[in-house]
Amino acid sequence: MHRCIPNTREKEEITMFDNPGTKIKNLATPLFWIEMIGAVIAILAMGDDLFEVPGIAIAILAGGFCVAYISALFLAAFGELVETNTQIKESNEEILKKLNAPTEN
Repeated sequence: MHRCIPNTREKEEITMFDNPGTKIKNLATPLFWIEMIGAVIAILAMGDDLFEVPGIAIAILAGGFCVAYISALFLAAFGELVETNTQIKESNEEILKKLNAPTEN
């Protein structure tokens, strides 16, 4: 006969704000593509005016790419910064626990 052993470990509650650095980094790529689609929509929205000024479509696309890339790069870098800061905080807490632990004589 098997006995059921209840799970005595504490269940960690997952909240919206767990691992913010990783979530911020994961937003960088979709944001890049959304901004690129916005640049293409801006080109298409120009309609007939697009053909009056030569090279305007390429300029809008190149500018959209630069803005999208730089904003995604900054967002990914900020996410990395938050993630690294969280790891440093956790390791410092572990070190502090070891330093404050009672020593055996």
